[in-house]
Amino acid sequence: MAVLVLAWMIYGGMRQVLELNDPYVGPAMRNEAGLWYVILSYVSIGAGILLPLIGGRDGRARRKSGKNSASL
Repeated sequence: MAVLVLAWMIYGGMRQVLELNDPYVGPAMRNEAGLWYVILSYVSIGAGILLPLIGGRDGRARRKSGKNSASL
């Protein structure tokens, strides 16, 4: 499941980066929404890629150790 979410986030992130770096749309977005919009866009892309990776790693470690998630 994490692979599907990761693929979807990479696709969406690539589209967002292309739009932010477009020579016509990018400056207009920066002027109207401000620099914080650009910064938060990159932060959200990074979090969207990083969090499924962390979740997948933790799930794999939990399965290997034999701990049941119902015991939490």
